[in-house]
Amino acid sequence: MRRVDRVLVIKGQSNYGQIRYAIDEMIEGFLGKGCLVTILDLIRDEGERLRLREEYLSDYDLIFSMNLVGIELYQNYKFKEDAVFWGYLEDHPFHHHSRLSRAGKGVFISCCDRKQVEYVDRYYSKIPWVSFMPHGGSVGDIHSKTFSARDNAIVFFGSLGNEEDIHRRLDLTRSKYGKGIDKAVEEILENPGLAMEEVLSDPAYGIGVDERFAEKMSELSVIDELRRFEKRKRLMEALADAGRCVTIYGKGWEGLSEKARKVHRLMGSIEHSGIGMVMGASRYVLNDMPAFPDGSHDRVFAAMQCGAVCLTDRSVFLEETFQNMEEIVFYDTDHPEKLADIINRLNEDEDRAAYIAANGQTAARDYTWRNVAKDIIEIVESLE
Repeated sequence: MRRVDRVLVIKGQSNYGQIRYAIDEMIEGFLGKGCLVTILDLIRDEGERLRLREEYLSDYDLIFSMNLVGIELYQNYKFKEDAVFWGYLEDHPFHHHSRLSRAGKGVFISCCDRKQVEYVDRYYSKIPWVSFMPHGGSVGDIHSKTFSARDNAIVFFGSLGNEEDIHRRLDLTRSKYGKGIDKAVEEILENPGLAMEEVLSDPAYGIGVDERFAEKMSELSVIDELRRFEKRKRLMEALADAGRCVTIYGKGWEGLSEKARKVHRLMGSIEHSGIGMVMGASRYVLNDMPAFPDGSHDRVFAAMQCGAVCLTDRSVFLEETFQNMEEIVFYDTDHPEKLADIINRLNEDEDRAAYIAANGQTAARDYTWRNVAKDIIEIVESLE
């Protein structure tokens, strides 16, 4: 039976420290399974690179990386013959095409959306193994107050983006792929629950599903950024129109209307280590799902684990996993204006809101990065 005794964990850059914090929790999970862990930090500790001298590389049974950071090390150095390089993709594979295209024998991939598993299977045939693995909830330091004592009403964590830059980059793709892009963008914006590849694979848009389709998706990933921008802006504008204030942590929210900026509280960036403190003092944590129609997001689990009511749009996985108005609260992406009514009803029945928050905290407790790490060890050890 295969055993995983030594693990090399590669750490890279991440926005707000979220990925690095998740990796730290995963290291605890690897250690909890009895593994010896070596950390290669690509941005902080140049001295760690000395540990990768060739005579030590054959010691590692598992190399772990978020988003395939460091995949070139696995390709350029001689690791143990049956070692596994495990890349956990935190967002859609088309954002990581350059790394995925280099992956082959010995590289395993896990995705946070089941449709992304199908995508990797279809367009990266050299990768021998790909699986669905939901995120863990990564919350930093938690200091949860009782529901009735929470001062913050609604909080949101995430960036909006620069509309001008997005459209400039979209113009570049339009010049390469033609005006069919405009019709595809219209379809994608009107149907935020659709996987982008489902739309762009339609022959009507002139992209062409061929051996370069994954490369084309990478080049067209700016459409995903536009969808996120439009979806989040529409949500926050609708809540502002209803007079419902959201405390927003993240960059780029200058793109909101003047009215919305006056209604909402724009707090700028926050380091990931502080998110748990804010969520633990908030009644509602608002989530906007990325293009994960059948997946998860760490904000959902983090909000629930902190004892807040998670307000989120739907995914197939989330609907299968949690009960609406019992453990979580779903809103309709197509009608964001109705979310204010949902919040009003919950505010009128504080006991019900507290009940949902408490149930959610229990339902989400096992969705941790420590458990993701333990699952990875068990999967690798089960291989023949």
